[in-house]
Amino acid sequence: MKLTLTMLLVLVGIGVFAYDISAQKRSISSEESLKLAYPNGYGQTNRVHRSVTIGERFSDGILKERSTHTYEFLGSNHFRQHTVVERGDVTDTTEIIRIGVLRYSRKNNEAWTTEDLTKEIISIGCGFGPFRVNQYTVEPTILNSVAVNLLESLSVWQDKDRLMYDENRKWVDEHGNSYKTEFESGTLSPRSFDHRSTSTTEYDPADLKIEAPIK
Repeated sequence: MKLTLTMLLVLVGIGVFAYDISAQKRSISSEESLKLAYPNGYGQTNRVHRSVTIGERFSDGILKERSTHTYEFLGSNHFRQHTVVERGDVTDTTEIIRIGVLRYSRKNNEAWTTEDLTKEIISIGCGFGPFRVNQYTVEPTILNSVAVNLLESLSVWQDKDRLMYDENRKWVDEHGNSYKTEFESGTLSPRSFDHRSTSTTEYDPADLKIEAPIK
């Protein structure tokens, strides 16, 4: 039997299509999920940290792209991003460093360029996506000796004749510090994924130092 979005709405309504709710895991609203993830308001934590995200993209079950994104944070205007993207035999590297109003960037170890962000033009756009069916749960747990909430979300929508999904897992403490996130997306029926990623975050690393690469 082919699963359609209409059938999915009915299944969610009667609780058939849902996460396996354990004694500690419970269903929550999107508003409660956001409040638990960002108790101090939406945005990046102000704690010094280093996050590493490894992402993979697939086509017909074959790995097409692998990326490693490292983000180091010393303050709202003091951070570094380093991204490596591998596609077959081709590897691309991008580096960005921001210190105050200056942003330094380079690709594939070429010469650094400098940009004054006070002269940056910001454009804002908006749009509407497809109608989605969403589910959210929370479960208290322990991750690396830290008491955290495991926040899970599942989003499903219809794309032509296919049901698509995004699945997110986020381990976050009561202060909004995220320690690990997992993401997966693809086709729900039949089930197959085309993108997945895992992020881990270390807080207050002793070796974290960010300096201007050029004078």
